Amino acid sequence: MLRVQQDTYVLQAHTLGKITQYIETAGTLDDGSALKAWVERARARVAALESELDPDSIREKLNVFLNILSRYMTALAFQVRPGTSR
Repeated sequence: MLRVQQDTYVLQAHTLGKITQYIETAGTLDDGSALKAWVERARARVAALESELDPDSIREKLNVFLNILSRYMTALAFQVRPGTSR
């Protein structure tokens, strides 16, 4: 019985110590300004990435790649004759 009571007191003291530690350090925690700055930087990055997704710019790049592919396929068609193998 004495051992159980002693263990209970130790557990209570430990819990009280943890609560006291939390309360003492809670006042020194950051006010979130670092997190707010990070969020602002992330928003700026998202805006920059969204500007790169301009539909006209994407369409123009796609047309360039399709033209390159078309020229390559045309050149390849002239090299390979139907009915022959390489």
